[in-house]
Amino acid sequence: MKLILLTKPEFFCGEAEIINRLFRHGLPTLHLRKPQATAEEKNALIAQIEPCFRNRIVMHNHALHSCHTLEEVSRNKQHSDYVFLSPIFDSISKQGYRAAFTEQTLRQAHTAGIIDGHVIALGGITPANARKALSLGFGGVAVLGDIWQSNDPVARLGEYLV
Repeated sequence: MKLILLTKPEFFCGEAEIINRLFRHGLPTLHLRKPQATAEEKNALIAQIEPCFRNRIVMHNHALHSCHTLEEVSRNKQHSDYVFLSPIFDSISKQGYRAAFTEQTLRQAHTAGIIDGHVIALGGITPANARKALSLGFGGVAVLGDIWQSNDPVARLGEYLV
C-alpha cells in the first residue's frame, strides 16, 4: 500500500522532530503541503529533516492534482505520478466535510479504469478504512488528521504499517 502523510497546513513547534521520528519508524512518503508558507519557510523545515529522509519528501506543487470529481481524475491522472481524490470518507480534520462518493460509485469508477494505482484516496482515512480504500481500487491512501490529531503520531503510523 502506498501511504502518504500530508503535513498540517501550518507549522508547529517540534514538527521537524516528529517528522524525523515518523520516517525512522517507517513513513514512506511525506507530502509537504504548507499553502501559506514561503519557499524559505518550507526550506527551513526541510533543513531540519535528516538528510537520509529528504528524498521521501514530496513538495506540493501545481503539477500535483487534488481532485474532487471523477472527471477531474480522468483529466489529470495521466499528467501526474499520482492524484488525490477526496473526500472518500468523512473528514477527520475538517468538520462537516462529508464523503463525496458512494462505495458503489467508487467501485464502478475502478471497473471503468478511472480509479487505479495512480489515484490516492484522501479524506477521513483511518487504518480500518485504508484497507477498504485499497479494496475499492485506489493505489494508496493519504493521511492527515488521523495521524496529526492523535496523541502519539508515531504509534498511530504503526497501525497503518501492519
